Amino acid sequence: MIKQTLVRGWFLLATAASLWLASHPVNVAAQALATCNIANMASGVSPTTAVVFTFDENMNTTSGSADFYTYGGAPAPFTSFTAVWNNARQLTCTPTTAWPANTMMLWMLTCVDLASEMEPINSGGLFTTGSGGGTVVPETGTGTNRFTTYSLGRAYHYVQTGPATPTLDTDIGYTFFGGCILASNRPATNVVLTLASSQAVPMMRNNLQLENFSFAFYTNNLSLYDLIVPAGVYTFSVRSNGGTLTAPVNFPASFLQPGIPQVANYAAAQAINASQPFTLSWSAFTGGTAAEFIQLEIDNLWHTPDAGQLGALSGTSTQAVIPANTLARGSNYQATLWFTRMQVTSNGVDSVTNISRSSITRFNLTTAGGSSTNAPVLSRPGWVPGRGFAFDLTGTAGQVITVEQRLLLTQGTWSVLFSTNHPGGTLRFTNTPTGNFQFLRARVN
Repeated sequence: MIKQTLVRGWFLLATAASLWLASHPVNVAAQALATCNIANMASGVSPTTAVVFTFDENMNTTSGSADFYTYGGAPAPFTSFTAVWNNARQLTCTPTTAWPANTMMLWMLTCVDLASEMEPINSGGLFTTGSGGGTVVPETGTGTNRFTTYSLGRAYHYVQTGPATPTLDTDIGYTFFGGCILASNRPATNVVLTLASSQAVPMMRNNLQLENFSFAFYTNNLSLYDLIVPAGVYTFSVRSNGGTLTAPVNFPASFLQPGIPQVANYAAAQAINASQPFTLSWSAFTGGTAAEFIQLEIDNLWHTPDAGQLGALSGTSTQAVIPANTLARGSNYQATLWFTRMQVTSNGVDSVTNISRSSITRFNLTTAGGSSTNAPVLSRPGWVPGRGFAFDLTGTAGQVITVEQRLLLTQGTWSVLFSTNHPGGTLRFTNTPTGNFQFLRARVN
């Protein structure tokens, strides 16, 4: 039997050029602050202009500098430039053959500061050469949506390892997600999200669904989280060759964070009889009503109905039944329990807004009988400048674990990335993706 764990939700283990910037701002916890001589989203920039980055503290000038991309459906590397450190606090990037004319350019800093060894705040931005939007950028998507949907989501993540109250997840404590899905008649070359903290961030386009744009951020520092993505007004700027549509979305401070989901029968959940239905129970959602939403997910194997579907759990629910034979005997699974508040509104004409706050607890489920070997776990996806896609692999000592990959989650053949005789605990791996996307799974041989 193949035992596999795929990270569900916003942080599925996938990499793509179109998602690279969305995953990169994760490192805004860096201490250094970077400023650029070209304002973010500036247009009409001369193709011969040098791009100068200035930092408020000394940087590691021997490791990393900056990358540039022409920004179309997906960023394409642009390498015809020189990068010179004028001193430890200033980097100048000069095009050797001129930036492409009338083209949107994406820049990303890959350097780190000496103190924290992290990338700087404001580590990415966009500018357009010439006098208009980049002609290489497609304006249409592939969907048939009636409305343009604007989404904002904040989530707190926890881990439960016993009957005690769950604790903050040290991998991804606090996450933020912004999404824009265009109506089929709404063209766009790019979408920029201005955060309530006044920072403008470019949203990344999905290569397979060009009408879909997203931005994601996470940190374990709550003060930094509230500084970067506070309550307030977020503005989506949908840009096209015909002009710009702005859509402000309010994320009110009165929209409260749900309490911590806690499994009530944790001990029983470690000895489940897989051949019988099992009722998982949890402590009540404080303040939960029929308007709130609860969901239980078990790996990528099974979950209770999604919000709005028949049988979806409301905020008053305190249990869910896992059907008989859903789980295998002698197996371990990673489950998540979501408490979510949502507000969905529409102008009835052409747009829908969706804001949400979630608290999410992950925990293990174990079935009785057979082997007690733990299933391997893939976690903490991220990008390592100059090295590629990184992830953690957690396993038991003596397990022979094979990690497999494929370009699309639901199509194609899984191919072996590597096999290892795991020493136990958690190991960090990096690899260079062979295509725009990469999905991973792990199995015990």
